[in-house]
Amino acid sequence: MIALNFTTLRANMKRWFDRLSDDQETMIVTRPGENMVILPQSVYDSLMESAWLLGNEANRSHLERSIRQLEAHTGQPHELAEATDA
Repeated sequence: MIALNFTTLRANMKRWFDRLSDDQETMIVTRPGENMVILPQSVYDSLMESAWLLGNEANRSHLERSIRQLEAHTGQPHELAEATDA
């Protein structure tokens, strides 16, 4: 994680944003009051998907059960379903 102040970010914003994108890095911009977080959209999307998947008790239980099966080598292989246009 990178931490810098707004003045430093503003002085070379393109270089900092390229670095965040290239390295999938997160940045904290320090400022009076509340700091800000900047991250690539792909990282944000991943965080939001994880929050959604784990935010539902039934889904979280299913995922935990699946992980236990995987770790215990008791899962069953399945063919992948073909995607269909809805």
